Amino acid sequence: YNTATNLVTDVYHLKNSNNSKFMGHVGGLAVSGDYLIVPDGSKLRYFKQGDATPLSGIESEVKTAFTTSMDFGGTENYKMSFLSIAKDRANRDILWTGQFSTSTSVASHVLGYQVKSDGTVDPVPLYQFYVPAAVNKLQGVTVLEASYDSYTLLLSRSYGNNTSYINKLTYIRDESLPYKYAYNSNRIAFEGPAGLEDLHASADGIWSL
Repeated sequence: YNTATNLVTDVYHLKNSNNSKFMGHVGGLAVSGDYLIVPDGSKLRYFKQGDATPLSGIESEVKTAFTTSMDFGGTENYKMSFLSIAKDRANRDILWTGQFSTSTSVASHVLGYQVKSDGTVDPVPLYQFYVPAAVNKLQGVTVLEASYDSYTLLLSRSYGNNTSYINKLTYIRDESLPYKYAYNSNRIAFEGPAGLEDLHASADGIWSL
């Protein structure tokens, strides 16, 4: 979608490498270099825009270029449900992902993977943030603040026809941990109507839909 002209410029039909339709639940999307990246369970699926085949008008089809199995640092049964790209404290592009769960007894995690210069993602996480079980039904994540001493994440939460929330979680540097940051605090930063999903940070604020 071109925000200058208010026109849709590209429509991609996603296909598997064998030319069948990709029927997975696309709970998130990240655009990195020439790649469209979507979560597919415990994998990232890459579609290379430069390989798209025109169909009609602005529509084209694009096959899976490749998939990458992600390392969840020992977290079992982890399935990604959303993606976003935001900077870390070293100004590196990081692909952030998390897990949707309705459980109020099993904690989740948010993980961060470095985006490489070719637009692909290193499958070994640089970051893993523990998310307490009370902060469940996650639909989106972005980094609000990143420094050597602490990280502040925003997590959107919604499910069904219920109140939506954005939670603000803070993590403090802890050198004794493998991923260097420990959960510190949580508060509700926003409460609103049902259906809140993805989050995106820009120069003029936090966006959601």
